[in-house]
Amino acid sequence: MDNAFWATYQETPGEDKVFQRGRIKVSKSVKFPLRTPIKAKFIRFVPVEFYGHKCLRVELFGVLDEGCSEPLGLEIGAFGSNTFAASSHPDNAHFARLYSSKGWSAAEATQGQYLQIDLMSARTVSGVAIQGCEGGWVSSFVLQHGMTNSTFNDYKLDGQYTVRENLVVQYKGRGGDRNTEF
Repeated sequence: MDNAFWATYQETPGEDKVFQRGRIKVSKSVKFPLRTPIKAKFIRFVPVEFYGHKCLRVELFGVLDEGCSEPLGLEIGAFGSNTFAASSHPDNAHFARLYSSKGWSAAEATQGQYLQIDLMSARTVSGVAIQGCEGGWVSSFVLQHGMTNSTFNDYKLDGQYTVRENLVVQYKGRGGDRNTEF
């Protein structure tokens, strides 16, 4: 895989999965479990629709122990600032950690803007969580993944993704427990 081609996540062959955030408070994070976990070294969030401006704070979930899906540690700094990249405002990409005070915001409203994370080694990703920022958030996005920095696959799904609201679980991260809406 190379930087010229990224594959989009698909849950049904031939259909790109577009994740829908729904109308959730900007202070809440929304988790999207992946029906088909992916193995990747690089993950890209490509905003499709947004309110205000394209702003993201994210966490990735993976299979770590005994098949349980757990945060990979973006929020708590398990991945250094240099593992975050972006199409615009690349110096601010590391602010995209879930619950950070700022978040990453695209410099332009054009299509093709993205936030990219280098997982440093191949990992199984079983879910993602996103959160907006004051004044803007991503309402839908496409998830791309790859084993190199040059080729990515799109995560795809048949039909619309429905955000399950009002299910609150405890998320343990830096700064204590936080409620995360699933």
